[in-house]
Amino acid sequence: MMERAETVRAVNRLLRLARELNAIRSPDHRERISYAVADTREYFRANPEAELPAPGEDALFDMVQSLASACESSPEGFARSCDDLQRTMDQQEGNTSQRLCGCAPSDGGRWPGSSLA
Repeated sequence: MMERAETVRAVNRLLRLARELNAIRSPDHRERISYAVADTREYFRANPEAELPAPGEDALFDMVQSLASACESSPEGFARSCDDLQRTMDQQEGNTSQRLCGCAPSDGGRWPGSSLA
Protein backbone atom coordinates (compact mmCIF):
# COMPACT_ATOMS: atom_id res chain seq x y z
CA MET A 1 0.00 0.00 0.00
CA MET A 2 1.23 3.50 -0.86
CA GLU A 3 2.21 5.33 2.29
CA ARG A 4 0.30 8.55 2.90
CA ALA A 5 3.59 10.38 3.52
CA GLU A 6 4.69 9.47 -0.02
CA THR A 7 1.41 10.77 -1.35
CA VAL A 8 1.82 14.04 0.56
CA ARG A 9 5.35 14.45 -0.83
CA ALA A 10 4.04 13.89 -4.36
CA VAL A 11 1.28 16.46 -3.84
CA ASN A 12 3.84 18.87 -2.43
CA ARG A 13 6.00 18.47 -5.55
CA LEU A 14 2.92 18.99 -7.72
CA LEU A 15 2.02 22.14 -5.82
CA ARG A 16 5.54 23.59 -6.11
CA LEU A 17 5.67 22.84 -9.84
CA ALA A 18 2.17 24.24 -10.41
CA ARG A 19 3.11 27.50 -8.69
CA GLU A 20 6.34 27.74 -10.67
CA LEU A 21 4.54 27.14 -13.96
CA ASN A 22 1.80 29.59 -13.07
CA ALA A 23 4.42 32.26 -12.40
CA ILE A 24 6.18 31.84 -15.74
CA ARG A 25 3.10 30.79 -17.81
CA SER A 26 5.17 29.02 -20.46
CA PRO A 27 3.27 28.01 -23.61
CA ASP A 28 3.14 24.40 -22.43
CA HIS A 29 2.23 25.09 -18.78
CA ARG A 30 -1.23 23.50 -19.10
CA GLU A 31 0.19 20.34 -20.59
CA ARG A 32 2.91 20.11 -17.95
CA ILE A 33 0.42 20.63 -15.13
CA SER A 34 -1.90 17.98 -16.58
CA TYR A 35 1.01 15.55 -16.83
CA ALA A 36 2.04 16.28 -13.23
CA VAL A 37 -1.55 15.85 -11.98
CA ALA A 38 -1.85 12.50 -13.78
CA ASP A 39 1.42 11.32 -12.24
CA THR A 40 0.42 12.51 -8.76
CA ARG A 41 -2.97 10.76 -9.00
CA GLU A 42 -1.17 7.42 -9.06
CA TYR A 43 0.09 8.00 -5.51
CA PHE A 44 -3.53 7.75 -4.33
CA ARG A 45 -3.84 4.11 -5.38
CA ALA A 46 -3.53 1.57 -2.57
CA ASN A 47 -1.68 -0.66 -5.06
CA PRO A 48 -1.06 -0.54 -8.83
CA GLU A 49 -4.28 -2.43 -9.61
CA ALA A 50 -6.49 -0.49 -7.17
CA GLU A 51 -9.08 2.07 -8.17
CA LEU A 52 -8.55 5.76 -7.52
CA PRO A 53 -10.62 7.27 -4.70
CA ALA A 54 -14.19 8.10 -5.62
CA PRO A 55 -15.19 11.77 -5.65
CA GLY A 56 -15.67 12.93 -2.07
CA GLU A 57 -13.77 9.98 -0.61
CA ASP A 58 -10.45 11.83 -0.21
CA ALA A 59 -10.47 15.65 -0.07
CA LEU A 60 -6.80 15.86 -0.99
CA PHE A 61 -7.36 13.73 -4.10
CA ASP A 62 -10.35 15.88 -5.05
CA MET A 63 -8.21 19.02 -4.84
CA VAL A 64 -5.44 17.44 -6.94
CA GLN A 65 -8.06 16.52 -9.55
CA SER A 66 -9.40 20.06 -9.65
CA LEU A 67 -5.94 21.53 -10.27
CA ALA A 68 -5.85 20.22 -13.86
CA SER A 69 -8.99 22.12 -14.85
CA ALA A 70 -8.02 25.17 -12.80
CA CYS A 71 -4.96 25.75 -15.00
CA GLU A 72 -7.38 26.96 -17.68
CA SER A 73 -8.29 29.95 -15.50
CA SER A 74 -6.46 33.21 -14.98
CA PRO A 75 -3.09 33.23 -13.18
CA GLU A 76 -4.87 34.63 -10.12
CA GLY A 77 -7.59 31.98 -10.24
CA PHE A 78 -5.02 29.21 -10.57
CA ALA A 79 -3.03 30.67 -7.66
CA ARG A 80 -6.22 30.51 -5.55
CA SER A 81 -6.62 26.84 -6.51
CA CYS A 82 -3.03 26.22 -5.41
CA ASP A 83 -3.77 27.98 -2.12
CA ASP A 84 -6.87 25.80 -1.65
CA LEU A 85 -4.79 22.68 -2.24
CA GLN A 86 -2.21 23.89 0.30
CA ARG A 87 -4.94 24.52 2.89
CA THR A 88 -6.35 21.04 2.32
CA MET A 89 -2.90 19.54 2.79
CA ASP A 90 -2.35 21.52 5.97
CA GLN A 91 -5.76 20.58 7.38
CA GLN A 92 -5.36 16.87 6.66
CA GLU A 93 -1.77 16.49 7.63
CA GLY A 94 -1.50 18.96 10.50
CA ASN A 95 1.47 20.80 8.99
CA THR A 96 3.16 17.57 7.90
CA SER A 97 3.36 19.13 4.46
CA GLN A 98 5.50 21.93 5.86
CA ARG A 99 7.95 19.45 7.38
CA LEU A 100 8.05 17.32 4.24
CA CYS A 101 8.52 20.21 1.85
CA GLY A 102 12.27 20.29 2.44
CA CYS A 103 12.72 16.53 2.11
CA ALA A 104 14.66 15.12 -0.80
CA PRO A 105 12.73 12.06 -1.99
CA SER A 106 14.53 9.31 -3.83
CA ASP A 107 13.67 10.85 -7.20
CA GLY A 108 15.25 14.14 -6.17
CA GLY A 109 11.87 15.82 -5.78
CA ARG A 110 11.92 17.07 -9.36
CA TRP A 111 9.39 16.93 -12.14
CA PRO A 112 10.80 16.52 -15.64
CA GLY A 113 11.78 19.92 -17.00
CA SER A 114 11.40 21.68 -13.65
CA SER A 115 14.05 23.83 -12.05
CA LEU A 116 12.71 22.91 -8.62
CA ALA A 117 14.97 20.85 -6.40
